[in-house]
Amino acid sequence: MRSPRRVFLTIAVAVGLLAAGQSTLPAFAADPTAVGSASNGSGDGRVSITIGRPGGTAQGDVMLASIVISDDDPAFTSPAGWTLVRQDTIKDLLRQAIYVKAAGPSEPASYTWTVPSARRMAGGITTFDGIDDTHPIDAINGSANAAGTAVSSPSITTTMPNTVLVELAAVASNGSLTAPGGMIEAWEAAAPGASTRKNTQGAVASLSHALQPVAGSTGSRTASVTSAGRSIGVLLALRPTDTSPPNTTIASGPSGTTTNTFASFTFSANEQASFLCQLDGAAAEPCTSPKTYVNLSAGDHTVAVWGTDTKGNVEPVPATRSWTISPNSGDPILNAAGDIAYCGNDNDEATARLLDNMPGTIVTLGDAAYTDGTLSEFRNCYDPTWGRHKARTTPALGNHEYQTTGASGYFNYFGAAAGDPGLGYYDYRLGAWHVIVLNSNCAQIGGCGAGSPQEQWLRNVLATSEAECTIAVFHHPRFSSGTSHGSNTAMGAFWQALYDYGADVILNGHEHFYERFGMQKPDGTADAVFGLRQITVGTGGRSNYNFGTPIANSDVRGRPFGVLKMILHDTSYGWEFTPVAGQTFTDFGSSSCHGAPGTPPTLPPPPPPPPPPGEGIVPVGSISDESSVSRSTITLGRPAGTAEGQVLVASIATNADATIVPSNSGWTVVRNDLLTGAVRQAVYVRVVRSTDPSAYQWTIPEGTRRITGGMTAYANVDTANPVNAVGATMNASGTSAASPSISTTVANTMLVQVVAVNAEGSLTPPAGMTEAWEAGSPNTGSTRDVLASSSYAVQAATGATGSRIATSTLPGQSIGVLMALRPAA
Repeated sequence: MRSPRRVFLTIAVAVGLLAAGQSTLPAFAADPTAVGSASNGSGDGRVSITIGRPGGTAQGDVMLASIVISDDDPAFTSPAGWTLVRQDTIKDLLRQAIYVKAAGPSEPASYTWTVPSARRMAGGITTFDGIDDTHPIDAINGSANAAGTAVSSPSITTTMPNTVLVELAAVASNGSLTAPGGMIEAWEAAAPGASTRKNTQGAVASLSHALQPVAGSTGSRTASVTSAGRSIGVLLALRPTDTSPPNTTIASGPSGTTTNTFASFTFSANEQASFLCQLDGAAAEPCTSPKTYVNLSAGDHTVAVWGTDTKGNVEPVPATRSWTISPNSGDPILNAAGDIAYCGNDNDEATARLLDNMPGTIVTLGDAAYTDGTLSEFRNCYDPTWGRHKARTTPALGNHEYQTTGASGYFNYFGAAAGDPGLGYYDYRLGAWHVIVLNSNCAQIGGCGAGSPQEQWLRNVLATSEAECTIAVFHHPRFSSGTSHGSNTAMGAFWQALYDYGADVILNGHEHFYERFGMQKPDGTADAVFGLRQITVGTGGRSNYNFGTPIANSDVRGRPFGVLKMILHDTSYGWEFTPVAGQTFTDFGSSSCHGAPGTPPTLPPPPPPPPPPGEGIVPVGSISDESSVSRSTITLGRPAGTAEGQVLVASIATNADATIVPSNSGWTVVRNDLLTGAVRQAVYVRVVRSTDPSAYQWTIPEGTRRITGGMTAYANVDTANPVNAVGATMNASGTSAASPSISTTVANTMLVQVVAVNAEGSLTPPAGMTEAWEAGSPNTGSTRDVLASSSYAVQAATGATGSRIATSTLPGQSIGVLMALRPAA
């Protein structure tokens, strides 16, 4: 039942509509009503005007006030809480100011406006309920009129139906006002003039109102005055309180039957709104468009979306969409993440719980057990979590596995599933797909460059593959937007081989985040037809790394913990990233497999076998150690395959202004160079004896520093005089790490370059040389970084070797040493 306070405007509107020729009364969206009015007028000069609060005003009602003086100066000072909506003047005759206020819980009995000097003043207040108290004014306009009896207010354009149209008239006149046709006058107040004053004319003002049932142009309104005068007419529309709920529409999302186990929906409402989403009758949760669900089970599904507008109106019936996921057609699934288990947190348990509900093969993308990949760490940290899925896991090696000599903890734990312990790379078929697991720890397996044993093996398995689609898995990403490691150019030869033979996807770890790249060539340029898609998934649980500026073709980035699922169809694939409970980052999509960009290159011949002793120097194996932790010692295990009588070349690099001391006797220092304030590099040689330990250690007497290094074992070196020539160059800051030319005195020396750079990033060996190892000790946010590497090549002729230049991805000061090992007689 309509309350008595609403009757006044309802009757007024009915009268107005009948006068306008309308026979039906439109419904109000929020039933706005004029509650009451109050006014005040006086012909006396005064410095203030007080108007009582209209009777019946309640909290949430909207009060509209008009104050008029019989001059254009001075301006008004309004009471607290009133907002000036519009102010108009006619020089020397008239000023009208219009204010609005939403009534609070405790309003005063009256309101006072003041001016600095006495003037004749009049004004009034009308209270309306059913008005939007946060945005009460929908439209407003006004005009000053020439002298006459017509007080015109210009047309306005409303944006919604059922606004309350209010006309406010002010005239420099001693007459009285009549409301515009179809409108009801709520109040009228006068401040009459007197012949004894300079301004003999007074002022009269009024407020009239009517319902505006439709949105759009209102047309002008004209009041009339009995005594002609200059006038100001203002027309405004009060916006009704919104009680209509929003209407939500789901614009896109799956329907019918699909094999995808992810679903993404976009939706919107016909007005500003917040949303709740519900899947299959579960508890509704706040959501935004698009809303994505991943790892869904086969069967029927329904999503429902409700909107709530800014006024709290809740949609009574949600928008819904239903679809069906067909049972898995038998396409294999590969679940992947790297950088996984650490006994110091429970993140790997959270990602392992995801695997509990993710059928299919699992691949670890390196660094499965922290910190050193020992067998104890695999048993105590990895085995209780991801280890419960060991029977379906095909692992890949990371750099932390090699913190233990020969990655023995990794190979002992995974057994035959990890491949040949001397190689760490292998391949297998999974449905229609060829899965290739590579070892990106180049120093430990004879290099990763073109012509290296592993690169030759990769090209052979690609050339003989009969699979429609190929996915490669290895630890170090060729491309990265991360600040901890960045792009690794040493992976370039792997990329080139995979691209040449039409491989489709590469999965990496190493960077502790998620980054998906668009399809691209080995040089990083986009190739939407034949390009490789790299996805870095270092999200297994160890920790999170930061991003820098995104590099080219980086499409999606995030720092979650979770698992990537690859759905391997016969000629295409889909991917879905599932975050751990409580995290929201997701990524999903699909793509077709493709062929090679052209005729694959002729398969190169296999590398020749190493020469027998006495016929040339050959590298036997390498090992390195890197850590982002400041420390006082570094330990290097003897490279696998090292035998008595071979020669070890070791390089240790650390922060500047520290000394490096070998803890084991038997090392000969070849160079010990310092760039003050940047980096120190010490280079040693050693002849292996039967009494040698299995590992060697160096210390820093001054305390902890960033320290890194590596060593390579060489066979067929003159053990009495292993070094034929050596030289070093101290390089200014830049990306070129140069070593000077040296002069050899015998043929077929082994030229060895070792460099140390005060920078993060990665290194590319000099042209014509093979990188044996590379290691870094980054210090994020500081310049105390160390990056080092060693590369080698045979120097057939005697004489000047020419300089050698390695290239770093980030600039820094560097030390470059070039040394020639003398072959055995």
